[in-house]
Amino acid sequence: MPSLDTIAQFVQVIDSGSFTHAARVLALPKSTLSQRIAQLEEELGVRLLQRSTRRLSLTTAGQAFLGHARAMHASARAAQTAVSRLREENVGRLRVTAPEASGQALFAPLVAAFRERYPRIELDFLVTDAHLDLVAEGVDLAFRTGRLVDSTLVSRRIAQVTRLLVASPAYLMRRGAPGSLDDLQQHDCLVHHPARRWIFSGETGDQEFETPPHSLSSNSLCFLQTLAERGAGIAMLPAAICGKAFEEGRLVRVLADRPLIPNDYYMLYPSRLRPTAAVETFMAFLEESGFAQRLSGAGMAGREPLPE
Repeated sequence: MPSLDTIAQFVQVIDSGSFTHAARVLALPKSTLSQRIAQLEEELGVRLLQRSTRRLSLTTAGQAFLGHARAMHASARAAQTAVSRLREENVGRLRVTAPEASGQALFAPLVAAFRERYPRIELDFLVTDAHLDLVAEGVDLAFRTGRLVDSTLVSRRIAQVTRLLVASPAYLMRRGAPGSLDDLQQHDCLVHHPARRWIFSGETGDQEFETPPHSLSSNSLCFLQTLAERGAGIAMLPAAICGKAFEEGRLVRVLADRPLIPNDYYMLYPSRLRPTAAVETFMAFLEESGFAQRLSGAGMAGREPLPE
């Protein structure tokens, strides 16, 4: 099938009336343009033009082909204009997926503000900890934590998520505050399934803590936060989702002198092609809003009002 570029060049030759003028308009060497039209005729298996030293004229086949060529050229230009308009006017469709905790605590207010600024972008936001097949699900942009597996995705690390051990003041009053990792073995631990090990950093290297067998586990960080606030035990949670609970005194830090290894947070694309205008607009909005700083939990790590 002839390329759209070659078809457009054929139309330009007819409109210009000569290869010399058309080559000047297209900024191509005359010999190159002549070769491309000859190749077009070869691909179609017919002669389109009668060439002479003075003028060009269409053959019968050329006259029949010209009408279709003009229609294809016009359609291609209309498609290009439509795409340009989408890029300029911030319209289009955007499907995003993010983990539950950051989706509820951080993305919800940002998405509300994004929709107010860009009402013509149709947004479908999937809040789930499941690692969806981005291509099969038609997802344009994904946010994920931890180690990435799918090497076919284009990834960009946007933040390191600070994680804290937290509990309710009522729980610590009832059971006492642990003073060391060994003390944690005597406490009720709330574990984000399937990560049963909590990894702490220290001067002599990282140290793993195996949560007790009687620990309660859940696949939902939001569920674990609610349990911690209700005095069910000690949970390891992202600092970014604990801000309001800290401010209202529903949670406090535990073992504040033993920092946990942070978790990497990534933004992923399903293709190495340039992102759509809607995706670029959403990414720019997140950067403008300081999303990475909020995600890292900046300013929350110092909250450690532990009871005696």
